[in-house]
Amino acid sequence: MAEKIKVVVTGALGKMGMETAQAVWMDNQL
Repeated sequence: MAEKIKVVVTGALGKMGMETAQAVWMDNQL
């Protein structure tokens, strides 16, 4: 069970990281 939670948390953090990187990249394009 703990492993599944770990995967979900890692996935959520990864998604947030990607969105943040995309937002920063978009800012740099302006």
